[in-house]
Amino acid sequence: MKKLTIYLLALVTLVSCAPEQPDFVNFPYWWNFVDVESLPSGSFHPTSISAVNFNGPLPATPSLPGAEEAQRADTTGLSYYASSLPATSVVQSMLGFTQAKRAWQIAGVYSSIDQNGDSITLSGKLVLPEDLQVRNIVVVSHYTIGANFEAPSQCFPFEGILAGYGYAVVIADYIGFGATSSLPHPYMAGELTATNVLDFYYSVLPYLNAIEMTPMDSSIYLMGYSQGGATTMMVQYLIERDHPDLKIKRNFAGAGPYDLAATYDKWMSDDLTGIPCAVPMIIQGMNIADNLNLDYSIFFKQRLLDSYEDIINSKKYTVKQQGELIGVNRLSDIVTEECRDKRTESSFKLYRALMRNSVAYLWWPQAPVYMFHSQDDDTVPFKNSQIAREEWDLSNIEYNFGHYGNHMKGYLTFLTIVTNFLKQPA
Repeated sequence: MKKLTIYLLALVTLVSCAPEQPDFVNFPYWWNFVDVESLPSGSFHPTSISAVNFNGPLPATPSLPGAEEAQRADTTGLSYYASSLPATSVVQSMLGFTQAKRAWQIAGVYSSIDQNGDSITLSGKLVLPEDLQVRNIVVVSHYTIGANFEAPSQCFPFEGILAGYGYAVVIADYIGFGATSSLPHPYMAGELTATNVLDFYYSVLPYLNAIEMTPMDSSIYLMGYSQGGATTMMVQYLIERDHPDLKIKRNFAGAGPYDLAATYDKWMSDDLTGIPCAVPMIIQGMNIADNLNLDYSIFFKQRLLDSYEDIINSKKYTVKQQGELIGVNRLSDIVTEECRDKRTESSFKLYRALMRNSVAYLWWPQAPVYMFHSQDDDTVPFKNSQIAREEWDLSNIEYNFGHYGNHMKGYLTFLTIVTNFLKQPA
Protein backbone atom coordinates (compact mmCIF):
# COMPACT_ATOMS: atom_id res chain seq x y z
CA MET A 1 0.00 0.00 0.00
CA LYS A 2 1.44 3.36 -0.98
CA LYS A 3 2.35 5.65 1.85
CA LEU A 4 1.67 9.32 2.12
CA THR A 5 2.13 12.23 4.47
CA ILE A 6 -0.08 15.15 3.54
CA TYR A 7 -0.61 18.32 5.52
CA LEU A 8 -4.05 19.51 4.53
CA LEU A 9 -5.51 22.98 4.76
CA ALA A 10 -9.03 22.61 6.12
CA LEU A 11 -11.43 24.80 4.18
CA VAL A 12 -14.74 24.02 5.84
CA THR A 13 -16.96 25.73 8.35
CA LEU A 14 -20.19 24.57 9.88
CA VAL A 15 -23.31 26.66 9.52
CA SER A 16 -25.34 27.63 12.54
CA CYS A 17 -28.22 25.39 11.50
CA ALA A 18 -26.18 22.29 12.40
CA PRO A 19 -24.70 22.89 15.86
CA GLU A 20 -24.60 19.19 16.59
CA GLN A 21 -21.90 18.68 13.94
CA PRO A 22 -18.28 18.50 15.16
CA ASP A 23 -15.96 21.34 14.22
CA PHE A 24 -13.93 20.20 11.22
CA VAL A 25 -11.79 23.31 10.97
CA ASN A 26 -8.04 22.73 11.28
CA PHE A 27 -7.73 19.05 10.51
CA PRO A 28 -7.24 16.82 7.46
CA TYR A 29 -10.50 15.83 5.83
CA TRP A 30 -11.95 14.10 2.84
CA TRP A 31 -14.07 16.13 0.48
CA ASN A 32 -17.31 14.40 -0.52
CA PHE A 33 -18.44 15.24 -4.05
CA VAL A 34 -21.91 13.81 -3.49
CA ASP A 35 -24.96 15.66 -2.21
CA VAL A 36 -23.92 19.03 -3.61
CA GLU A 37 -27.58 19.97 -4.10
CA SER A 38 -28.36 19.38 -0.44
CA LEU A 39 -25.77 21.82 0.85
CA PRO A 40 -26.97 25.22 2.07
CA SER A 41 -25.57 28.42 0.58
CA GLY A 42 -22.60 29.98 2.31
CA SER A 43 -18.84 30.26 2.09
CA PHE A 44 -15.76 28.29 2.94
CA HIS A 45 -13.45 30.16 5.29
CA PRO A 46 -9.82 29.00 5.47
CA THR A 47 -7.93 29.41 8.70
CA SER A 48 -4.44 29.76 7.22
CA ILE A 49 -2.46 29.45 4.02
CA SER A 50 0.32 27.24 5.41
CA ALA A 51 -0.14 23.70 4.26
CA VAL A 52 2.63 22.33 2.07
CA ASN A 53 5.69 24.24 0.94
CA PHE A 54 6.44 22.52 -2.34
CA ASN A 55 9.89 24.09 -2.40
CA GLY A 56 10.70 23.02 1.13
CA PRO A 57 12.01 19.70 2.46
CA LEU A 58 9.98 16.80 1.11
CA PRO A 59 8.78 14.06 3.47
CA ALA A 60 11.46 11.43 3.93
CA THR A 61 9.28 8.72 5.42
CA PRO A 62 5.74 9.21 4.17
CA SER A 63 2.94 7.41 5.96
CA LEU A 64 -0.70 7.03 5.04
CA PRO A 65 -3.31 7.30 7.78
CA GLY A 66 -5.25 4.09 8.23
CA ALA A 67 -8.97 4.09 7.56
CA GLU A 68 -9.66 4.37 11.27
CA GLU A 69 -7.46 7.47 11.48
CA ALA A 70 -8.67 9.30 8.40
CA GLN A 71 -11.06 12.04 9.43
CA ARG A 72 -14.00 12.26 7.06
CA ALA A 73 -16.12 15.36 6.97
CA ASP A 74 -19.81 14.62 6.79
CA THR A 75 -21.27 17.00 4.22
CA THR A 76 -24.51 17.36 6.15
CA GLY A 77 -24.73 20.94 7.30
CA LEU A 78 -21.52 22.08 5.62
CA SER A 79 -21.57 25.31 3.69
CA TYR A 80 -20.28 25.35 0.12
CA TYR A 81 -19.06 28.22 -1.98
CA ALA A 82 -16.44 27.56 -4.61
CA SER A 83 -16.48 30.70 -6.72
CA SER A 84 -18.60 33.43 -8.20
CA LEU A 85 -20.56 30.59 -9.80
CA PRO A 86 -22.95 29.05 -7.26
CA ALA A 87 -22.78 25.31 -6.68
CA THR A 88 -26.36 24.22 -7.20
CA SER A 89 -28.31 21.12 -8.14
CA VAL A 90 -27.76 22.17 -11.76
CA VAL A 91 -24.07 21.35 -11.43
CA GLN A 92 -24.87 18.09 -9.68
CA SER A 93 -27.23 16.92 -12.42
CA MET A 94 -25.09 18.13 -15.33
CA LEU A 95 -22.00 16.35 -14.09
CA GLY A 96 -23.96 13.20 -13.35
CA PHE A 97 -22.39 12.20 -10.06
CA THR A 98 -24.17 9.03 -9.06
CA GLN A 99 -21.49 7.51 -6.85
CA ALA A 100 -19.42 8.89 -4.03
CA LYS A 101 -16.19 10.44 -5.26
CA ARG A 102 -13.72 11.81 -2.77
CA ALA A 103 -10.38 13.52 -3.00
CA TRP A 104 -7.54 14.91 -0.96
CA GLN A 105 -6.98 18.64 -1.33
CA ILE A 106 -3.78 20.36 -0.35
CA ALA A 107 -3.07 24.06 -0.36
CA GLY A 108 0.59 25.00 -0.56
CA VAL A 109 3.07 27.69 -1.44
CA TYR A 110 5.77 27.76 -4.11
CA SER A 111 8.27 30.10 -5.77
CA SER A 112 7.70 31.96 -9.01
CA ILE A 113 8.40 35.44 -10.41
CA ASP A 114 6.59 38.76 -10.47
CA GLN A 115 6.29 41.29 -13.30
CA ASN A 116 9.85 42.49 -12.66
CA GLY A 117 11.30 39.00 -12.79
CA ASP A 118 11.92 39.01 -9.05
CA SER A 119 11.24 35.95 -6.91
CA ILE A 120 7.81 35.80 -5.27
CA THR A 121 6.08 33.23 -3.07
CA LEU A 122 2.71 32.23 -4.50
CA SER A 123 0.08 29.71 -3.45
CA GLY A 124 -2.13 27.11 -5.08
CA LYS A 125 -4.18 23.99 -4.64
CA LEU A 126 -3.38 20.36 -5.41
CA VAL A 127 -6.34 17.97 -5.51
CA LEU A 128 -5.60 14.23 -5.49
CA PRO A 129 -7.68 11.08 -6.05
CA GLU A 130 -8.90 9.28 -2.97
CA ASP A 131 -7.10 6.05 -3.89
CA LEU A 132 -3.87 7.96 -4.57
CA GLN A 133 -3.61 6.45 -8.07
CA VAL A 134 -2.92 9.32 -10.50
CA ARG A 135 -3.65 8.83 -14.20
CA ASN A 136 -2.43 12.22 -15.40
CA ILE A 137 -1.98 15.74 -14.13
CA VAL A 138 -4.50 18.39 -15.20
CA VAL A 139 -3.02 21.88 -15.02
CA VAL A 140 -5.91 24.32 -14.59
CA SER A 141 -5.81 28.06 -15.20
CA HIS A 142 -8.71 29.55 -13.28
CA TYR A 143 -11.30 32.06 -14.48
CA THR A 144 -11.74 35.66 -13.35
CA ILE A 145 -12.41 36.10 -9.65
CA GLY A 146 -12.71 39.16 -7.45
CA ALA A 147 -12.70 38.02 -3.82
CA ASN A 148 -9.79 36.29 -2.16
CA PHE A 149 -12.02 33.57 -0.72
CA GLU A 150 -12.64 32.47 -4.32
CA ALA A 151 -8.95 31.74 -4.94
CA PRO A 152 -8.17 28.04 -5.47
CA SER A 153 -6.09 27.81 -2.30
CA GLN A 154 -9.00 29.23 -0.30
CA CYS A 155 -11.86 27.03 -1.53
CA PHE A 156 -12.66 23.82 -3.34
CA PRO A 157 -12.39 24.69 -7.05
CA PHE A 158 -14.99 23.21 -9.38
CA GLU A 159 -12.27 21.67 -11.53
CA GLY A 160 -11.24 19.60 -8.52
CA ILE A 161 -14.05 17.20 -9.40
CA LEU A 162 -11.66 15.68 -11.94
CA ALA A 163 -9.74 14.10 -9.08
CA GLY A 164 -12.75 11.83 -8.70
CA TYR A 165 -11.75 10.25 -12.00
CA GLY A 166 -8.11 9.66 -11.16
CA TYR A 167 -6.46 12.98 -12.02
CA ALA A 168 -4.19 15.19 -9.97
CA VAL A 169 -5.56 18.70 -10.41
CA VAL A 170 -2.96 21.46 -10.15
CA ILE A 171 -4.47 24.95 -9.95
CA ALA A 172 -2.40 27.98 -9.00
CA ASP A 173 -3.54 31.20 -7.41
CA TYR A 174 -2.65 34.17 -9.57
CA ILE A 175 -0.60 37.05 -8.17
CA GLY A 176 -2.94 39.10 -6.00
CA PHE A 177 -4.72 36.15 -4.42
CA GLY A 178 -3.96 33.59 -1.73
CA ALA A 179 -0.48 34.17 -0.33
CA THR A 180 -0.22 37.48 -2.21
CA SER A 181 -3.71 38.84 -1.59
CA SER A 182 -2.26 42.16 -0.41
CA LEU A 183 -0.94 42.83 -3.93
CA PRO A 184 -2.99 44.11 -6.87
CA HIS A 185 -3.78 41.43 -9.44
CA PRO A 186 -2.05 41.93 -12.83
CA TYR A 187 -5.20 40.94 -14.69
CA MET A 188 -4.62 39.36 -18.13
CA ALA A 189 -0.84 39.67 -17.89
CA GLY A 190 -0.38 36.85 -20.38
CA GLU A 191 3.12 35.43 -20.11
CA LEU A 192 3.52 36.38 -16.44
CA THR A 193 0.37 34.56 -15.33
CA ALA A 194 1.16 31.54 -17.49
CA THR A 195 4.65 31.41 -15.99
CA ASN A 196 3.13 31.38 -12.49
CA VAL A 197 0.78 28.54 -13.47
CA LEU A 198 3.59 26.51 -15.02
CA ASP A 199 5.91 27.10 -12.06
CA PHE A 200 3.30 25.58 -9.77
CA TYR A 201 3.18 22.46 -11.93
CA TYR A 202 6.96 22.12 -11.80
CA SER A 203 6.88 22.61 -8.02
CA VAL A 204 4.18 20.00 -7.46
CA LEU A 205 5.79 17.34 -9.67
CA PRO A 206 8.73 16.48 -7.37
CA TYR A 207 6.37 16.51 -4.41
CA LEU A 208 4.20 13.87 -6.09
CA ASN A 209 7.28 11.81 -6.87
CA ALA A 210 8.45 12.04 -3.25
CA ILE A 211 5.14 10.80 -1.86
CA GLU A 212 5.06 7.95 -4.41
CA MET A 213 2.23 9.38 -6.46
CA THR A 214 4.05 9.78 -9.76
CA PRO A 215 1.41 9.94 -12.53
CA MET A 216 1.02 6.77 -14.61
CA ASP A 217 1.32 8.93 -17.73
CA SER A 218 3.84 11.77 -17.73
CA SER A 219 1.94 13.78 -20.35
CA ILE A 220 -0.44 16.43 -19.03
CA TYR A 221 -3.78 18.00 -19.77
CA LEU A 222 -4.31 21.75 -19.73
CA MET A 223 -7.61 23.43 -18.98
CA GLY A 224 -8.99 26.92 -18.54
CA TYR A 225 -12.13 29.00 -19.06
CA SER A 226 -12.59 32.76 -19.56
CA GLN A 227 -9.45 34.44 -18.21
CA GLY A 228 -8.23 30.88 -17.78
CA GLY A 229 -8.99 30.11 -21.43
CA ALA A 230 -6.48 32.70 -22.63
CA THR A 231 -4.05 31.76 -19.87
CA THR A 232 -4.12 28.05 -20.67
CA MET A 233 -3.29 28.83 -24.29
CA MET A 234 -0.40 30.97 -23.06
CA VAL A 235 0.73 28.05 -20.87
CA GLN A 236 0.74 25.86 -23.98
CA TYR A 237 2.76 28.52 -25.79
CA LEU A 238 5.39 28.57 -23.02
CA ILE A 239 5.59 24.77 -22.94
CA GLU A 240 6.02 24.47 -26.69
CA ARG A 241 8.53 27.30 -26.74
CA ASP A 242 10.60 26.50 -23.65
CA HIS A 243 9.74 22.94 -22.49
CA PRO A 244 9.51 20.74 -25.62
CA ASP A 245 10.02 17.57 -23.56
CA LEU A 246 6.74 18.12 -21.70
CA LYS A 247 3.99 16.46 -23.70
CA ILE A 248 0.49 17.95 -23.72
CA LYS A 249 -2.21 15.35 -24.33
CA ARG A 250 -4.88 17.99 -24.91
CA ASN A 251 -5.65 21.57 -23.97
CA PHE A 252 -9.26 22.46 -23.13
CA ALA A 253 -9.68 26.18 -23.74
CA GLY A 254 -13.04 27.81 -23.13
CA ALA A 255 -14.26 31.33 -23.95
CA GLY A 256 -10.92 33.05 -23.61
CA PRO A 257 -10.02 36.65 -24.50
CA TYR A 258 -7.29 35.53 -26.90
CA ASP A 259 -7.13 39.01 -28.46
CA LEU A 260 -7.26 41.57 -25.64
CA ALA A 261 -7.24 44.58 -27.96
CA ALA A 262 -10.20 43.22 -29.95
CA THR A 263 -12.03 42.48 -26.71
CA TYR A 264 -11.39 45.99 -25.43
CA ASP A 265 -12.47 47.48 -28.77
CA LYS A 266 -15.69 45.51 -28.72
CA TRP A 267 -16.55 46.70 -25.23
CA MET A 268 -15.80 50.30 -26.15
CA SER A 269 -17.69 50.28 -29.45
CA ASP A 270 -20.72 48.66 -27.82
CA ASP A 271 -20.35 50.96 -24.78
CA LEU A 272 -21.41 47.91 -22.82
CA THR A 273 -19.93 44.95 -21.01
CA GLY A 274 -21.41 42.09 -19.04
CA ILE A 275 -18.55 42.40 -16.55
CA PRO A 276 -18.06 46.12 -15.66
CA CYS A 277 -15.12 45.46 -13.35
CA ALA A 278 -13.12 43.98 -16.23
CA VAL A 279 -12.27 47.39 -17.70
CA PRO A 280 -10.54 48.86 -14.63
CA MET A 281 -9.04 45.41 -13.97
CA ILE A 282 -7.55 45.14 -17.44
CA ILE A 283 -6.20 48.70 -17.39
CA GLN A 284 -4.59 48.03 -14.02
CA GLY A 285 -3.34 44.63 -15.22
CA MET A 286 -1.58 46.06 -18.26
CA ASN A 287 -0.20 48.90 -16.19
CA ILE A 288 1.37 46.45 -13.72
CA ALA A 289 2.48 43.81 -16.21
CA ASP A 290 4.18 46.20 -18.62
CA ASN A 291 5.18 48.92 -16.12
CA LEU A 292 3.30 51.58 -18.09
CA ASN A 293 3.07 54.15 -15.27
CA LEU A 294 -0.43 55.11 -16.37
CA ASP A 295 -2.29 57.93 -14.69
CA TYR A 296 -5.65 56.38 -13.80
CA SER A 297 -7.27 59.80 -13.64
CA ILE A 298 -6.88 59.93 -17.41
CA PHE A 299 -8.80 56.65 -17.76
CA PHE A 300 -11.37 56.54 -14.94
CA LYS A 301 -14.17 58.97 -14.30
CA GLN A 302 -14.19 60.40 -10.82
CA ARG A 303 -16.69 58.00 -9.28
CA LEU A 304 -14.66 54.97 -10.33
CA LEU A 305 -11.38 56.69 -9.55
CA ASP A 306 -12.53 57.26 -5.97
CA SER A 307 -13.70 53.69 -5.42
CA TYR A 308 -11.68 51.28 -7.54
CA GLU A 309 -9.09 50.57 -4.84
CA ASP A 310 -11.81 49.29 -2.54
CA ILE A 311 -13.92 47.61 -5.22
CA ILE A 312 -11.10 45.93 -7.15
CA ASN A 313 -8.07 45.68 -4.87
CA SER A 314 -9.57 44.97 -1.45
CA LYS A 315 -10.39 41.40 -2.62
CA LYS A 316 -13.55 41.54 -0.51
CA TYR A 317 -16.02 41.34 -3.37
CA THR A 318 -16.90 38.77 -6.01
CA VAL A 319 -17.02 39.83 -9.65
CA LYS A 320 -20.79 40.08 -9.40
CA GLN A 321 -20.55 42.27 -6.29
CA GLN A 322 -17.92 44.43 -7.95
CA GLY A 323 -20.33 45.02 -10.84
CA GLU A 324 -23.09 45.95 -8.42
CA LEU A 325 -20.81 48.41 -6.63
CA ILE A 326 -19.74 50.00 -9.91
CA GLY A 327 -23.45 50.25 -10.59
CA VAL A 328 -23.49 50.69 -14.38
CA ASN A 329 -22.84 48.61 -17.49
CA ARG A 330 -22.28 51.53 -19.86
CA LEU A 331 -18.56 52.15 -20.15
CA SER A 332 -19.10 55.80 -20.98
CA ASP A 333 -20.35 56.17 -17.41
CA ILE A 334 -17.13 54.91 -15.84
CA VAL A 335 -14.26 55.68 -18.24
CA THR A 336 -13.21 58.95 -19.88
CA GLU A 337 -13.32 59.89 -23.55
CA GLU A 338 -9.53 59.88 -23.55
CA CYS A 339 -9.63 56.28 -22.37
CA ARG A 340 -11.86 55.39 -25.32
CA ASP A 341 -9.78 57.23 -27.90
CA LYS A 342 -6.84 55.15 -29.15
CA ARG A 343 -5.20 58.23 -30.65
CA THR A 344 -4.25 59.62 -27.25
CA GLU A 345 -0.77 58.85 -25.92
CA SER A 346 -1.96 57.03 -22.80
CA SER A 347 -4.52 54.89 -24.64
CA PHE A 348 -1.97 54.04 -27.31
CA LYS A 349 0.40 52.78 -24.60
CA LEU A 350 -2.43 50.67 -23.22
CA TYR A 351 -3.31 49.19 -26.62
CA ARG A 352 0.29 48.21 -27.29
CA ALA A 353 0.30 46.38 -23.97
CA LEU A 354 -2.99 44.68 -24.86
CA MET A 355 -1.45 43.41 -28.08
CA ARG A 356 1.71 42.21 -26.31
CA ASN A 357 -0.40 40.20 -23.88
CA SER A 358 -2.68 38.67 -26.53
CA VAL A 359 -1.95 34.99 -27.14
CA ALA A 360 -3.68 34.74 -30.54
CA TYR A 361 -0.74 36.06 -32.56
CA LEU A 362 2.23 34.38 -30.88
CA TRP A 363 2.52 30.99 -32.62
CA TRP A 364 0.64 28.05 -34.06
CA PRO A 365 -0.31 25.59 -31.31
CA GLN A 366 1.16 22.13 -31.89
CA ALA A 367 -0.58 19.95 -29.27
CA PRO A 368 -4.27 19.08 -29.69
CA VAL A 369 -6.69 21.77 -28.48
CA TYR A 370 -10.41 21.60 -27.77
CA MET A 371 -11.72 25.15 -28.10
CA PHE A 372 -15.16 26.01 -26.73
CA HIS A 373 -17.13 29.25 -26.89
CA SER A 374 -20.83 29.98 -26.74
CA GLN A 375 -21.87 32.39 -29.47
CA ASP A 376 -24.28 33.88 -26.93
CA ASP A 377 -21.50 34.84 -24.50
CA ASP A 378 -22.32 38.16 -22.81
CA THR A 379 -18.92 38.63 -21.16
CA VAL A 380 -16.05 37.53 -23.42
CA PRO A 381 -16.95 38.48 -27.00
CA PHE A 382 -17.27 35.49 -29.31
CA LYS A 383 -15.10 37.42 -31.76
CA ASN A 384 -12.09 36.20 -29.77
CA SER A 385 -12.61 32.61 -30.81
CA GLN A 386 -13.31 33.63 -34.40
CA ILE A 387 -9.95 35.44 -34.46
CA ALA A 388 -8.22 32.46 -32.87
CA ARG A 389 -9.70 30.15 -35.49
CA GLU A 390 -8.39 32.37 -38.27
CA GLU A 391 -4.94 32.74 -36.73
CA TRP A 392 -4.53 29.09 -35.76
CA ASP A 393 -6.01 27.60 -38.93
CA LEU A 394 -3.10 25.17 -39.38
CA SER A 395 -3.26 23.87 -35.81
CA ASN A 396 -4.79 20.68 -34.46
CA ILE A 397 -7.87 22.30 -32.90
CA GLU A 398 -11.38 20.93 -32.46
CA TYR A 399 -13.91 23.75 -32.26
CA ASN A 400 -17.25 23.81 -30.47
CA PHE A 401 -18.94 27.16 -31.14
CA GLY A 402 -22.58 26.37 -30.44
CA HIS A 403 -25.31 28.39 -28.78
CA TYR A 404 -24.95 27.50 -25.12
CA GLY A 405 -26.30 30.61 -23.44
CA ASN A 406 -24.42 33.29 -21.55
CA HIS A 407 -20.92 33.14 -20.10
CA MET A 408 -21.89 31.29 -16.93
CA LYS A 409 -24.09 28.75 -18.69
CA GLY A 410 -21.31 28.24 -21.18
CA TYR A 411 -18.92 27.42 -18.34
CA LEU A 412 -21.21 24.73 -16.96
CA THR A 413 -21.48 23.17 -20.41
CA PHE A 414 -17.72 23.40 -20.90
CA LEU A 415 -17.04 21.78 -17.52
CA THR A 416 -19.48 18.98 -18.32
CA ILE A 417 -17.87 18.32 -21.71
CA VAL A 418 -14.35 18.23 -20.27
CA THR A 419 -15.43 15.99 -17.38
CA ASN A 420 -17.19 13.55 -19.71
CA PHE A 421 -14.09 13.38 -21.88
CA LEU A 422 -11.64 12.85 -19.03
CA LYS A 423 -13.69 10.30 -17.13
CA GLN A 424 -13.44 7.85 -20.01
CA PRO A 425 -10.98 4.96 -19.57
CA ALA A 426 -7.51 5.70 -20.87
